[in-house]
Amino acid sequence: MVGYPVTNHQFFDKETISDITNTNGVMETTKVLVNPMPKQNMIDHFENTHNQLDIYTLGIENTPLAKDYYRIHSNIGANDVVISQTLANQLGAKVSDTLELSTPFASLKSFTVTEIIKMDQSADPIQMAIFNLESLQEWYSLESKTNLLLLKADPTKEMFNIAFEIQNINQGLDVHFISGELVNKNVKSIKLLGQAISIIGIFICAFFIFNSFRMFIQENQKDLALIRAIGGSRKQCFHMMTIKALFVTGVGTLAGLIIDILLSNQLANFIDDRFNLTVIEKSIPWYILSLYCVGASLILLLMVLLPLWKSVNIPLIQTIKQTQQLDFKDYELRKFVGKGVLCVGILLLIFSIWNEDYQAFLSVLGGLMITLSIYSFVPTIIGPIFSFLAPIMGKIFGREVLVTIRYMIPQTKQNTLVILSLSGSLILALTSINLFTQVKIGAEQTIRSEYVSDIVLKSNLGSMTRLDESFANEVLKIEGVTAAIPLSFPDAVDIPVGENDNKRVSYYLADIDSLANEGFINLNENKNSKEDTVVLSDSLADSIKAREGQIIEYSWSESVKTNLIEGKLFIRSVKEKLPSIQPEEESMLIDWENPVLNHERIVLGRLLIKIDSEKKQEVIYGLRQLNERYPEIIWTDLESALKEAEIQLYQRYALLFGILFVISLIGLLNIVTTLNSSVQMHRREYAIFRAISITPTKLIKMIVTQSVMYSLISILVGTFSGIIMSFTVLSGLDAPMTFSFGGYLIMLSLTILFLSILVSLPLAFQLGNRRLSTELTVTS
Repeated sequence: MVGYPVTNHQFFDKETISDITNTNGVMETTKVLVNPMPKQNMIDHFENTHNQLDIYTLGIENTPLAKDYYRIHSNIGANDVVISQTLANQLGAKVSDTLELSTPFASLKSFTVTEIIKMDQSADPIQMAIFNLESLQEWYSLESKTNLLLLKADPTKEMFNIAFEIQNINQGLDVHFISGELVNKNVKSIKLLGQAISIIGIFICAFFIFNSFRMFIQENQKDLALIRAIGGSRKQCFHMMTIKALFVTGVGTLAGLIIDILLSNQLANFIDDRFNLTVIEKSIPWYILSLYCVGASLILLLMVLLPLWKSVNIPLIQTIKQTQQLDFKDYELRKFVGKGVLCVGILLLIFSIWNEDYQAFLSVLGGLMITLSIYSFVPTIIGPIFSFLAPIMGKIFGREVLVTIRYMIPQTKQNTLVILSLSGSLILALTSINLFTQVKIGAEQTIRSEYVSDIVLKSNLGSMTRLDESFANEVLKIEGVTAAIPLSFPDAVDIPVGENDNKRVSYYLADIDSLANEGFINLNENKNSKEDTVVLSDSLADSIKAREGQIIEYSWSESVKTNLIEGKLFIRSVKEKLPSIQPEEESMLIDWENPVLNHERIVLGRLLIKIDSEKKQEVIYGLRQLNERYPEIIWTDLESALKEAEIQLYQRYALLFGILFVISLIGLLNIVTTLNSSVQMHRREYAIFRAISITPTKLIKMIVTQSVMYSLISILVGTFSGIIMSFTVLSGLDAPMTFSFGGYLIMLSLTILFLSILVSLPLAFQLGNRRLSTELTVTS
């Protein structure tokens, strides 16, 4: 964002706009006219109420960049106006209403409200009116005049270099980066989360496909052996199964392509309306979708061909006698590789601490490698865990559960992929929850630092109000109000810097002792009178090389025609951030009792109100009654702002949690597929169990036990790996690990267990209700 200060009454010329547009790293620009009138503006409602309001007035072009920044969905016509929700509430206006607007510098003109934009709740609510740029220029007789440019910068370029080049064009230009530290941190966390979801999601889907096709081959193993026995070659068997694999991958890819088109091109408007995200301006090119589909198909085909190639190359006699159990001859190699990957992951985490430029990437990569190493050790730990749990579960739930768990131990290596696919979804969930918690904490800290108090009250007349510090006494009369601390509108004094130079510094009048009593600032003992004390922001103290306990001089005059007044102030405290003032602002607080700087032009800027939390409704009622006497006052409260921010976060992360839910369903579906394949291949064994002593109810319990045990071990592995992955991702963001996910983990674990029981019950009931005589004749 590049522009001139409004108070300078300075506008861009064509040459400056051209130079800025052609600056290296600037991809797109759009022109804006901001507040083309002084503060003494006038806005009249169509009922001719002639209310004087402090309105932030804008004229913009109908470009995607401008509409995206100001969150406008439709084009603004010559006689249209878009207003903020705060201004609409003040005027009682709604969409399609006609407003008659006038100022001392523009004649009366009617505008139609085409849109009302909801702005984020803040301690300083803005009443905004946005017009068509050419219409506003014509209304104020400022043809082709603009004082602000919105820029879209190349993300690969250094922002500070772009700002330096622009300021070299004209030293009077102000350059601001729209995305702050918190926004950049949140964007960085979302990118990291997206990368983690992509990588782990691919592994989960690959596990599912590999396991499903392996089960399919095992179910048809004897059919392949029969074909080989009657003269079929390995090549013929391989081609036959490859055709089936091509059909499966082809149908899956086509379905994925259709869903991609719907999500990227058809559901964009829904996502924008529901989650307040930017609508995709251009559809994804077909060639990119085609490349993704071809790549996905090749990966899927390779995954299914691996078990197929092993199967057709097994000797015929071994195929006929083969059982379900896998032979892991490469155990030592797998153990060696797992330890190597673990060491590399730990080294990457150590290197990430020293390399700030690639800290996030190295941390995530290190976390992924540690997680993969844990996965490589899973086949060796499942057996001992099941052996330990078998007698305990048997005593609690019955002997058939004991038999089932011991029966599962020889199959654990074979079914490791089932466990890894479900635990992978738990890793994603824990990482997402921890990142969501960090974003939530950051947003809450920002709101609390902005509000400081429970309620912030101001006048919608801005600096034109006649309210002063005595208005706090009116608010203190309201039941439930425990403190009301007034802050003035800012004024400025000159502070000497060096021998022959002065620095213009903003100051606010405040009741410094009240701020200290309420815990907003810390003060040392003061031997000077209140009227001579000052509290500096940390940035200002650094700028003028001052520290606590020093005395600084200042000079001030009401205008250039009046005498210069000089004075001294005792620095009572230096604070990193002054209450209810922007953190980056170099400013200071002076007490209302200062007889020089509390002059007749000083008016109330805002009122910091603290309340009894149990009497909030009484306070709001009292403020509404006060509003009847003083229609200009407006207020916002901390609790509402926190709730609104939380709702917005949940709305915007709902899409992400939906993706995680789908991935979890894939893991559960993998369990169902494995169970179904196992049941089909061992129907005769289950029938023998029923013939000797097992009732249908106990048989159902045996099937459900398998599903629950797979889920339990998945939760165990996923929780341990998820904590490690969360720690590495948060380390890459320089964010602390809060361990506040216990409630989410319990809820998620119970949900997985419940769904695993739910999805296995139909299969268990189906097996338990089959005729015993028929099942005993099945050859599996």
